[in-house]
Amino acid sequence: FLPESETMSHKILLVAAAGRSEGLPQSIRRCFSHEISMGVPSESQRTKMLLQSLESVTRHPLL
Repeated sequence: FLPESETMSHKILLVAAAGRSEGLPQSIRRCFSHEISMGVPSESQRTKMLLQSLESVTRHPLL
C-alpha cells in the first residue's frame, strides 16, 4: 500500500526491444501505449551507429 503513489505524477519512458513482438503475450504488450517497428539496419547504417557511439570514447595516445 503506497498512498503517495496515487498523488505523485512521474513521467516515465520505458523502452523495450524484442525480436518478434507478435510472440509476446498480450498482457505484456498492453503495458505499452505505443509500438514502433524497425527493420534491420543496413551495413552502412550499422557502421554509422558504431562510429557515432565511439565519438565520445577517449583513445589511447599510442593508437
